[in-house]
Amino acid sequence: VVDVNTGKCIGKRNNPDTFLQINLEAAKELAVQMRLRNLSGIILVDFINMEDANNRILLAELEKLIQRDAVKTVLHGITALGLVEITRKKIRKPLHEQLLTACTVCHGTGKVNLKNMEDIQNGKEKNIIGSGFE
Repeated sequence: VVDVNTGKCIGKRNNPDTFLQINLEAAKELAVQMRLRNLSGIILVDFINMEDANNRILLAELEKLIQRDAVKTVLHGITALGLVEITRKKIRKPLHEQLLTACTVCHGTGKVNLKNMEDIQNGKEKNIIGSGFE
């Protein structure tokens, strides 16, 4: 999921042309990042809400940008929630899976047992559970 924001560049007015320019710039960067990071599957993009005419311009430009991709990429349009839906075929592992490996301590879970957990697992509970909550 990609969320496009205006940052601090809109000032006091909500200018539709500004929103279109920001969304077009974000669409260009999205196309680059999808290829660079080898993103695949369903990609949802929450562009800044615009009028229908500007949405058509954005979708036409995004379609041109994804046609340059060697990997099969399909722009499905705007969902009922106003999100742009894109699907991209998986041809190899994503970049993070190619460059990173699972932790040898937690085996990729992101969690390690507390020292007390070893005692609990070995049957040496000794009121460990519940201590500190009185």
